Amino acid sequence: MLQIRKIESHEINSLMMLKIKSMGVNNTSKSNKMDNRICSKVIMIKGIIKNFNENNEDRVKNLCANYGKIQSIKIPKPIQNITVSGVGHAFVEFTTKEGALFAKENLEKLEKLVITFHPEDMYRKEIFD
Repeated sequence: MLQIRKIESHEINSLMMLKIKSMGVNNTSKSNKMDNRICSKVIMIKGIIKNFNENNEDRVKNLCANYGKIQSIKIPKPIQNITVSGVGHAFVEFTTKEGALFAKENLEKLEKLVITFHPEDMYRKEIFD
């Protein structure tokens, strides 16, 4: 029988380091160059918001917290008669690029969600195109 257990934060960090090492990133190098697939600390979870209510941020936080430390979450809300970019999507900023990559890969694989990286400068300016 399949057993499910909560992953502790120290286990997540170990898993992230194993993943980074398997990608050929040398964490001990002075330059600390990251794999070119890691382009941002921000991910966009496409189409996850169907109904707008106060529970959306908690839902996204609970979904992503298992994969890395979250810095912030932004969920664009619709405004009547105005086109708002990013509506229906959730944007999650992790404290590290590794955390964002780990979340992206696992949410795509385990939750079957569509995830893309989002530029950090656009996220800070609240541009969600």
